[in-house]
Amino acid sequence: MLTDRADVFDIFGFFPQTQQGADILAETLGARVYMPDFFFGKPYPLAEHPPKNDEQKKNFSAFFATTAAPDNVLPGLLEFANQLRKDGTSKLYVYGFCWGGKIATLCGCQTREDSSQPLFDAVAAVHPA
Repeated sequence: MLTDRADVFDIFGFFPQTQQGADILAETLGARVYMPDFFFGKPYPLAEHPPKNDEQKKNFSAFFATTAAPDNVLPGLLEFANQLRKDGTSKLYVYGFCWGGKIATLCGCQTREDSSQPLFDAVAAVHPA
């Protein structure tokens, strides 16, 4: 039985701590943990957060309206998850940090392409607030 987890990181992309957390989960749970790059190597720049001027505020809003918009991200996550199911994953979980928590929650009610069964067996969101 294959068990997989998808990690949806926050808007700042890959960080060693996030990767360490994924590795710890994989080792502890005996599962594969994936971290798809939803921003294709162009996450929001940490140096611009929080936005300090009008230009950075504009950039921040634009990032959420384009690159990080759920309509732009969800199809990729759902396609990835459905492929894992086709490849034999019997249990599939998704968790997200901050912005990723919203994405994980939004995909939680989706069904598999090949049945009316839920695509994900569990969904979790982690937020610092």
